[in-house]
Amino acid sequence: MLFGILLAAGFILFVWLVFFKFKWLKFSVAWALVSVFIFLHVLFIFMIGLRFMTPYSTVVRVIQHTIQLTPRLSEPTLVTAVLVEPDVPVKKGQPLFQFDRRPYEYNVQQFEAQFAQAKQNVQILKADIDVAVQTLAKTKSEAIFAKYQQKLATSVAAVEAELAQARYYLDNTTMVSP
Repeated sequence: MLFGILLAAGFILFVWLVFFKFKWLKFSVAWALVSVFIFLHVLFIFMIGLRFMTPYSTVVRVIQHTIQLTPRLSEPTLVTAVLVEPDVPVKKGQPLFQFDRRPYEYNVQQFEAQFAQAKQNVQILKADIDVAVQTLAKTKSEAIFAKYQQKLATSVAAVEAELAQARYYLDNTTMVSP
């Protein structure tokens, strides 16, 4: 605050020296308005600067032992019980108030149910994956078996052709006259 008074006094001294003592400039209405504008501007900047300064004192006197408490709840809630007596000192960690727990208990129950359902859905999806893997393995083995049967069918035709050739040769073992 003292600095602000000194700043204002210094500016007034500067204006007095420039316009009235040495008369370097002629004092007019325009210069008066400019001087007042600059004076108010400098004081305004000083006042803004005071907002960021913490008052300093070597003498401290505690008037009231109070601490502002803010509950960490998502919505306004009713106080259902006050757990301390008036004008009695409180120790760190001692419960002070009891708020209505019902809305939060309902939320916990709801989220626990959703969590259990999500875990069950994961187990169901894992079982579906296992079934799909088994179905895939069964389909692969069926495809291999079908290829094997196809080879067997080819080999049956080859054996049948060889049988027909063997019968032909058998029938030709006896020579008949033309």
